Amino acid sequence: MMINRQEFELVNSLPDAITIWFEPWAESMQLESGGVVQLVYLPKKENLLCIEYETNAITVYGIPESSLTAFLNGEQVWQSYSSS
Repeated sequence: MMINRQEFELVNSLPDAITIWFEPWAESMQLESGGVVQLVYLPKKENLLCIEYETNAITVYGIPESSLTAFLNGEQVWQSYSSS
């Protein structure tokens, strides 16, 4: 099966920190004002990754069997685990 690596950047241009939620893993991280987080997504089934923007939060929805990793300033700050 071919895995299509996908990379995204999320930027917090708000004056306050925001919460980034990772679903279905039910985990989160804080992103300070002006912060940039890089996401690397390795889907195993579908290429679907949904990013939902709210007032003070961003929710990233992935496929449970897939790998999602977050980097802040080049350092890994979060990684998914298989919820299957």
